[in-house]
Amino acid sequence: MENDRYQKGFSLVELIIVIAIMAILAGAVAPALIRYIDKGRRSSDVTTARTIYDETNYLLSSEFDHYETWCDINYPSTRSPRIYTVPGNGSTGGTGYTVELIMSTPASANGTFTAASTQLQDLSNDMMKQFGQTANGGAANGKKVRIRYTKDSGQGKAREWGVCRNTYNNAIEVWLCDDQGAPIYRLNPDCCKEYN
Repeated sequence: MENDRYQKGFSLVELIIVIAIMAILAGAVAPALIRYIDKGRRSSDVTTARTIYDETNYLLSSEFDHYETWCDINYPSTRSPRIYTVPGNGSTGGTGYTVELIMSTPASANGTFTAASTQLQDLSNDMMKQFGQTANGGAANGKKVRIRYTKDSGQGKAREWGVCRNTYNNAIEVWLCDDQGAPIYRLNPDCCKEYN
């Protein structure tokens, strides 16, 4: 009877073997789990880009006052826009083209939209309203437009959203930009292969 009392439970060797097996399993599962989480974050960013794209096109429709400003700004005469040359894609035949940054969400603005020029400030303010944001950088029952995947996917780390105008066909494009505001990953339309 006395010996039965001491034989309950696991020995130290058995515990060490179980811990070793768990460590091996964790080492095998962790990379797949990290890839799965990263894929989910990139997918979330692509969905957010689609929302930004749709909202921008909605605000630029002819029903709003922004349409007149947009038509005027497409052919600027006296301003210095932020123009960037970006790599091409399937729709451009693989050749590079230029885009103009019209709105972004710099870190200094705490995830809210900021116009790249004074002519587009009203558009930027209405974009903030669409996301439930206030002009002072806070969220008023809305959401801050955050980037979920911030690892380097080959061209740099994404730090802010950028709404750009393709200077060739005036189409809206949504990009992830570096901390200087330069577009690095195009998410909408046609997500670039580096981010997918």
